[in-house]
Amino acid sequence: MKRHVQLVVGLFGLIELLCPRSVVAVATRLAYRAPDSLEIREWVYTAARIEGAAFVLLALFGLYRSSDRSEGSKGSIDGSGRCSVCRILGGSVGRLTGDSDESSAGGSTD
Repeated sequence: MKRHVQLVVGLFGLIELLCPRSVVAVATRLAYRAPDSLEIREWVYTAARIEGAAFVLLALFGLYRSSDRSEGSKGSIDGSGRCSVCRILGGSVGRLTGDSDESSAGGSTD
């Protein structure tokens, strides 16, 4: 659900970044009873672009972090308590930390 919200915020930010005049016009129509009598200053469109860029960056950052967490939680630690990096490196991590790892040494204790 959180990813969906981040995606919607990012898409809205992209629309606001690319066409701020349309977004400001719609928001003005929604917020005021007589939007035709208002005069929109030019800096409002620049502020809308900045806000859109901020929304896009925040959404991308949030989606990146949530995907990074989900990849890490998909079995990154096996039954022995070792992370996926440790499994890939094998015995070299054990040699660095001083831990013995019989399975990576290639020998078995039968």
